[in-house]
Amino acid sequence: MKNILYITESNLKAKYPNGGEIVSINNLKILKYLSSYNIITYSLYATPTPIRKLKKLIYGIYGYYYPINKKLIKDLIDIIIEKKISYVYIDNSKLGLISYFIKNHFKSKIKVITYFHNNEVSYFKDKNKKSILKKIILHSIKKSQDQALNTSDSCFFISKDEMDELSKHIDRDYVIPIYIKDNFDENITSHKNEEDYLLFLGSLFFPNIEAVRWLKKYVMPYVPYNLLIVGKNFENMKNELEAKNIHVIGSVEKTGQYIKNANIILSPIFSGAGLKVKIAESLMYGKKIIANDFALTGYNKTEIKNFVLISNDAQSFIQNINENFLISKKYYPEIRNYFTNNYSKESILKKMGDILEKI
Repeated sequence: MKNILYITESNLKAKYPNGGEIVSINNLKILKYLSSYNIITYSLYATPTPIRKLKKLIYGIYGYYYPINKKLIKDLIDIIIEKKISYVYIDNSKLGLISYFIKNHFKSKIKVITYFHNNEVSYFKDKNKKSILKKIILHSIKKSQDQALNTSDSCFFISKDEMDELSKHIDRDYVIPIYIKDNFDENITSHKNEEDYLLFLGSLFFPNIEAVRWLKKYVMPYVPYNLLIVGKNFENMKNELEAKNIHVIGSVEKTGQYIKNANIILSPIFSGAGLKVKIAESLMYGKKIIANDFALTGYNKTEIKNFVLISNDAQSFIQNINENFLISKKYYPEIRNYFTNNYSKESILKKMGDILEKI
């Protein structure tokens, strides 16, 4: 049995995991499902503090992404030797400098795989457009991402779009779609707040905030239906976002009861990077979705257009909501089938196992 060292800075124990954390947690699960491999996890996660933010800035000045330093690299090298590691799986291209140091030390003896959650450079630029200081950190992220692309034995991308954009070695890089744990339960109890409603899913970070503000300003005043906002920490913006037909639920332990009873899922996303996890979760529940092209980045639009109403402006969103709300079914088996064929454990497990044997 071969040993894989899984390195991540995601919070693998998050009570209400965000999209990136869900991807990290589920990728780890997929690796653990592979019977031919033993997984050893090395977590770099720590609760964000002002001191850590300052350290990121200081490290960035020198071109290093915090917490990558000499001590960390020595610890990893010691683990690789002690545990007889065959593969190092780096869960995020922001940690790409680790690939550089490991390959520099072990050469071809250790295979390094870097998983790209998204184009971290583009994502960071979008998130911090107005911050001059954050440009220092951006330099360290770009350096790490470049090292991931140049030194990893293989890079895994969340979508073909991002592989086409970033990959420098198309012959050894692969698209690994996100694995979403299949939590679908046809017997789950629907929540009691509303009988019929539109639903926006997503945690409180800038692309989702932007999306909800846009819906409030340009769409919801022109539709006679209720919109629920469900996602980690959105209750913190309840005073700003709530309106006559907009109700903020925020953090919930399980989103399934809200997804199950929704008439339509709305996803107008205008910034950020990577594949949008909430789209796949909605497909899992067999839901009709209204989304713009950007929200569908990474999905096969030729296939998915059969299930998603693509709307790229407010008028189109309004029209599709008003025309489909009352006639839309709350469950489409063909949509769920598309999910199971493309994003389920079984489909990803086979692909991951086949690829590891090639590297």
